[in-house]
Amino acid sequence: MLRAESSPVLRAQDLDWNLLNPAFQRDPYQHYRWERDHGAVHVLSAGDHTYYRIIGYDEIVTVLTDTQTFSSRTTNELGWLVFRDPPEHDKLRQAIAKAFTPRAIAVLDAPVAEIVTDLWNHVLADHGGDLHEFCNLLPVSVISLILGIPVSRRQDMSRWSLQSLEVLGSMFGFPVSSEAKQGSAEFVESLMPLLPVRSTSCKTEAGAPRRCRGGTGMRHVECAGG
Repeated sequence: MLRAESSPVLRAQDLDWNLLNPAFQRDPYQHYRWERDHGAVHVLSAGDHTYYRIIGYDEIVTVLTDTQTFSSRTTNELGWLVFRDPPEHDKLRQAIAKAFTPRAIAVLDAPVAEIVTDLWNHVLADHGGDLHEFCNLLPVSVISLILGIPVSRRQDMSRWSLQSLEVLGSMFGFPVSSEAKQGSAEFVESLMPLLPVRSTSCKTEAGAPRRCRGGTGMRHVECAGG
């Protein structure tokens, strides 16, 4: 934050508005300042791609709640939950809700506490410093835990997540690098061995959720039935 406070405010055209660019991920504060100083709604360009970016609270609430005017669907027809409007969105959300009950989440308490302690010990060993890496590795470590990917691969997960976002951005017109395509493919490849285990160990009896058998990650978590 101190770097941004000491940096001059630039014109919009002087900033790179490709939000998936690693440089923006590392230091977005000049962009935030420009947006804050120039209103709640902006029409921005990144290469050949033009998009709206909304930062005002009231405006965001309107966009999120008025699904008749503002749609989450994409021209690429991605089947993800976040790219669906009601009532499809509501049905998909209900289907996964049992995996996020208090009882299911409580199973993660101890392993997540271990992750936080381990990451914080690294900060202490370095006598403090920038918490960017801590804040970056904590969520990807928890996601690794849930997916059943060894937490020791959290650096890979951090890289894969950013590269996968870059590939996703290409569907909306953002540029994508060959490194991102390769990293996204590596991420998918790392997940493939987990799928057979997930399909056999997460079945339920009479549609009731239960704890999955053996393994790690989601195989320790109460799974949604149906």
